[in-house]
Amino acid sequence: MSRLISKFFVLIIAVIIALTTSLPHLYGFLKYGRQYTPFNLYENNQYQRDELYAYAAQVQQVLKGHFVGDAYIWEHRSSPSPFLSEFISILPIAVLTLLLDSVEFAFIASDIIFPAILFLLIYLFLKSDYSKMLSLSAAGAVVLLPFFSTLIPFVYKGGYLWTGPSYDPLFITRTPHPQISLIFLFFAVFITSSALIKNKSKKLHQLAIIAGLLLYTSVFISSTVIFALILLAPLLIKNAKKK
Repeated sequence: MSRLISKFFVLIIAVIIALTTSLPHLYGFLKYGRQYTPFNLYENNQYQRDELYAYAAQVQQVLKGHFVGDAYIWEHRSSPSPFLSEFISILPIAVLTLLLDSVEFAFIASDIIFPAILFLLIYLFLKSDYSKMLSLSAAGAVVLLPFFSTLIPFVYKGGYLWTGPSYDPLFITRTPHPQISLIFLFFAVFITSSALIKNKSKKLHQLAIIAGLLLYTSVFISSTVIFALILLAPLLIKNAKKK
């Protein structure tokens, strides 16, 4: 019974996080009703501009069947391209668009669903080695600190806060980066940790799959993970030979 209550408590926190990251949308619906759109542009909100001009456009391209090529260049949308697309990060939004019959609602739903998934992923990995309270706190901090970045004092004069740039106060709600791509990043980090620290060589197969998927999530995240794997390759190979 106590275990069931514990799981229910974690789910409640996940719901609270989902509601917190969706506060801008809840406020928008209350104030503007049916006229509200998540694609309103404000001068200081770069993440909204990115969602409208870059990522919403990519969702439309995927829905039209253009899975290869450079989504940013109309003439080459279905042609071979050296650009490794962000298809894996865009696909969940495209699925939500089909389910909700609206690109706008899909982006709103993303701000509810994926921060909660990221929170649960981090918590489930940490709880096996750390206390429940520490795991909950760490998982919540990863998701919520960037959201409340404007409430934290400046560290130095460069215009940046501990948790991100001051002009992107709701950075975790930037869909799909870092909102969805962070899920793949932490998944890769946790699998790598299991392969190294816990000496689970079977995790190498999962790590290879995740590394491949990362090539189609975000150029920044995939390059970081692949560079890290190159540095850690000797240790990973050594652990694999022990089995």
